[in-house]
Amino acid sequence: MTKEDTRPVFINLLRINLPITGIVSILHRISGFILFFSFPFLVWLLDRSLGSESSYLSLLEDINSNLLIKVGFSIVFMLLVYHLLAGIKKLLGEFFGIGETLSSTKITSWSTVVIFFFILFLFIGVFWF
Repeated sequence: MTKEDTRPVFINLLRINLPITGIVSILHRISGFILFFSFPFLVWLLDRSLGSESSYLSLLEDINSNLLIKVGFSIVFMLLVYHLLAGIKKLLGEFFGIGETLSSTKITSWSTVVIFFFILFLFIGVFWF
């Protein structure tokens, strides 16, 4: 006699109630994926900044005047900050055992999100205004 398979065939992630730990983990992977593909943009910015003093000053002028470069830089920077914070949370759990229980994992996940939004608002206030 075979047992009926009740596992879901299609999982709609928008309908599942993910805990904060799952959301932080998925966003960490997505940010790493996007950062991997934004590497040419970062190398281009680094090349322009290290060419000469005049190329560095023209890069700063382009960042301040060109909205596309400014938005791209801001998105990549914020992805880098989030990926760094979530990576530190993961490393603390792996090496020091911080966040091994369910309650401490929720606390570290929420603290990652809160620190990220604090840095985000600080960055927006300094860089955009």
